[in-house]
Amino acid sequence: MSSDIFKDYPDIVEISQLMEMLNISKYSAYKLVTENKIKHLVIGRKYRIPKIYVIEYINSQIEKNQIYDFSVLKFQGESGIIKMLDERVDGLKGGQHSDRITL
Repeated sequence: MSSDIFKDYPDIVEISQLMEMLNISKYSAYKLVTENKIKHLVIGRKYRIPKIYVIEYINSQIEKNQIYDFSVLKFQGESGIIKMLDERVDGLKGGQHSDRITL
């Protein structure tokens, strides 16, 4: 996978950016973090999430077959990324689980 995934986001993101990256609500973002489903740091009273952990979470969901439609994720960069992810989803539906998203 290309390193273009989430390239327009900083290496450490805030909750609002996590919401954009995964196209989820504020409630869902906080739930993922507070339930430790996405590794994070607490600095002061704010959550900070290294981008690598967002990608790690996506990979874990792929392995569990819980993500089927990547078009809901807001990937930045080349338009070909969505096409590659759609092809990967088709492969996952066929039982191939070896591919992972990497930086």
